[in-house]
Amino acid sequence: MIRAIAVDIDGTLTDSKRVLCPASVEAIRQLKLPVVLVTGNTHCFTRTTSVLLGTPRIFISENDGVVSHSEDDIEILADPVVCQEAYQELSKAFSLEVYDSTKYRFTDLALKRNFDVAGANRYIEAHNLPVELIDTIFAVHIKSKKVA
Repeated sequence: MIRAIAVDIDGTLTDSKRVLCPASVEAIRQLKLPVVLVTGNTHCFTRTTSVLLGTPRIFISENDGVVSHSEDDIEILADPVVCQEAYQELSKAFSLEVYDSTKYRFTDLALKRNFDVAGANRYIEAHNLPVELIDTIFAVHIKSKKVA
Protein backbone atom coordinates (compact mmCIF):
# COMPACT_ATOMS: atom_id res chain seq x y z
CA MET A 1 0.00 0.00 0.00
CA ILE A 2 1.40 3.38 -1.00
CA ARG A 3 1.23 5.80 1.96
CA ALA A 4 2.88 8.88 0.41
CA ILE A 5 4.64 10.08 -2.71
CA ALA A 6 8.00 11.88 -2.81
CA VAL A 7 8.52 14.52 -5.51
CA ASP A 8 11.54 16.58 -6.50
CA ILE A 9 10.94 20.29 -7.14
CA ASP A 10 13.60 21.78 -9.45
CA GLY A 11 13.39 20.25 -12.91
CA THR A 12 10.41 18.07 -11.97
CA LEU A 13 7.66 20.41 -10.76
CA THR A 14 9.47 23.26 -12.51
CA ASP A 15 11.12 23.68 -15.88
CA SER A 16 14.83 24.34 -16.44
CA LYS A 17 14.29 28.02 -15.57
CA ARG A 18 12.57 27.07 -12.29
CA VAL A 19 9.14 28.17 -13.49
CA LEU A 20 6.46 26.13 -11.76
CA CYS A 21 4.37 24.03 -14.13
CA PRO A 22 0.64 24.61 -13.50
CA ALA A 23 -0.15 21.03 -14.55
CA SER A 24 2.15 19.71 -11.80
CA VAL A 25 0.35 21.83 -9.21
CA GLU A 26 -3.00 20.49 -10.37
CA ALA A 27 -1.74 16.90 -10.34
CA ILE A 28 -0.43 17.25 -6.79
CA ARG A 29 -3.65 18.81 -5.56
CA GLN A 30 -5.68 15.92 -6.99
CA LEU A 31 -3.62 13.24 -5.25
CA LYS A 32 -5.27 11.45 -2.37
CA LEU A 33 -1.87 10.76 -0.79
CA PRO A 34 0.44 13.03 1.20
CA VAL A 35 3.17 14.57 -0.97
CA VAL A 36 6.69 14.80 0.45
CA LEU A 37 8.85 17.37 -1.33
CA VAL A 38 12.51 16.40 -1.77
CA THR A 39 15.08 18.89 -3.05
CA GLY A 40 18.60 20.23 -2.88
CA ASN A 41 17.15 23.67 -2.34
CA THR A 42 17.01 25.53 0.99
CA HIS A 43 14.66 24.75 3.85
CA CYS A 44 12.85 28.10 3.51
CA PHE A 45 12.34 27.62 -0.26
CA THR A 46 10.99 24.12 0.29
CA ARG A 47 8.69 25.20 3.10
CA THR A 48 7.32 28.04 0.96
CA THR A 49 6.78 25.67 -1.95
CA SER A 50 4.98 23.30 0.40
CA VAL A 51 2.68 26.10 1.55
CA LEU A 52 1.93 27.18 -2.01
CA LEU A 53 1.24 23.63 -3.18
CA GLY A 54 -0.87 22.84 -0.14
CA THR A 55 1.23 19.83 0.85
CA PRO A 56 1.95 18.86 4.46
CA ARG A 57 5.08 20.42 5.96
CA ILE A 58 6.81 17.07 5.63
CA PHE A 59 9.81 17.45 3.32
CA ILE A 60 13.49 16.84 2.81
CA SER A 61 15.71 19.72 1.71
CA GLU A 62 19.37 20.65 1.25
CA ASN A 63 20.27 17.32 -0.34
CA ASP A 64 18.98 15.27 2.61
CA GLY A 65 20.56 17.57 5.21
CA VAL A 66 17.28 18.94 6.58
CA VAL A 67 14.20 16.86 7.33
CA SER A 68 10.95 18.58 8.22
CA HIS A 69 8.59 16.26 10.09
CA SER A 70 5.99 19.00 10.62
CA GLU A 71 5.69 22.77 10.81
CA ASP A 72 7.29 22.77 14.26
CA ASP A 73 9.67 19.80 14.01
CA ILE A 74 12.72 19.97 11.78
CA GLU A 75 15.85 17.87 12.01
CA ILE A 76 19.22 19.24 10.90
CA LEU A 77 21.51 16.34 10.03
CA ALA A 78 24.85 18.05 9.36
CA ASP A 79 27.17 20.74 10.63
CA PRO A 80 27.67 23.48 8.02
CA VAL A 81 31.15 24.21 9.41
CA VAL A 82 32.38 20.98 7.77
CA CYS A 83 31.27 22.28 4.37
CA GLN A 84 32.68 25.76 5.00
CA GLU A 85 36.07 24.29 5.93
CA ALA A 86 36.03 22.11 2.81
CA TYR A 87 35.14 25.18 0.75
CA GLN A 88 38.18 27.00 2.15
CA GLU A 89 40.40 24.04 1.30
CA LEU A 90 38.96 23.64 -2.21
CA SER A 91 39.35 27.38 -2.81
CA LYS A 92 43.11 26.91 -2.62
CA ALA A 93 42.99 24.94 -5.87
CA PHE A 94 39.78 26.09 -7.58
CA SER A 95 38.09 29.40 -8.25
CA LEU A 96 34.76 28.82 -6.52
CA GLU A 97 31.74 31.11 -6.35
CA VAL A 98 29.14 30.61 -3.63
CA TYR A 99 25.50 31.34 -4.38
CA ASP A 100 23.92 33.97 -2.18
CA SER A 101 21.41 31.37 -0.95
CA THR A 102 24.09 30.22 1.49
CA LYS A 103 22.72 32.59 4.14
CA TYR A 104 19.50 30.52 4.08
CA ARG A 105 21.18 27.11 4.25
CA PHE A 106 21.49 25.02 7.42
CA THR A 107 23.76 22.21 6.20
CA ASP A 108 25.52 22.64 2.86
CA LEU A 109 27.00 25.20 0.47
CA ALA A 110 25.74 25.84 -3.05
CA LEU A 111 28.34 26.79 -5.66
CA LYS A 112 28.04 28.10 -9.19
CA ARG A 113 28.78 25.42 -11.80
CA ASN A 114 31.78 27.20 -13.32
CA PHE A 115 34.68 25.05 -12.11
CA ASP A 116 36.16 21.61 -12.79
CA VAL A 117 33.84 19.44 -10.68
CA ALA A 118 35.66 16.21 -11.57
CA GLY A 119 38.97 17.81 -10.57
CA ALA A 120 37.44 19.04 -7.33
CA ASN A 121 36.19 15.52 -6.60
CA ARG A 122 39.72 14.18 -7.12
CA TYR A 123 41.03 16.90 -4.77
CA ILE A 124 38.48 15.93 -2.12
CA GLU A 125 39.54 12.29 -2.41
CA ALA A 126 43.28 13.06 -2.36
CA HIS A 127 42.93 15.32 0.70
CA ASN A 128 40.47 13.01 2.47
CA LEU A 129 37.93 15.79 3.01
CA PRO A 130 34.74 14.70 4.83
CA VAL A 131 32.47 16.07 2.09
CA GLU A 132 31.12 15.19 -1.32
CA LEU A 133 30.00 17.28 -4.26
CA ILE A 134 26.43 16.97 -5.52
CA ASP A 135 25.78 18.41 -8.99
CA THR A 136 22.07 19.17 -9.29
CA ILE A 137 22.43 20.88 -12.69
CA PHE A 138 21.27 24.08 -10.99
CA ALA A 139 24.28 24.22 -8.62
CA VAL A 140 27.10 22.13 -7.18
CA HIS A 141 26.61 21.49 -3.48
CA ILE A 142 29.31 20.78 -0.95
CA LYS A 143 27.63 18.26 1.37
CA SER A 144 28.87 16.46 4.46
CA LYS A 145 29.50 12.74 3.90
CA LYS A 146 27.69 12.14 7.20
CA VAL A 147 24.40 12.91 5.45
CA ALA A 148 23.24 9.85 3.54
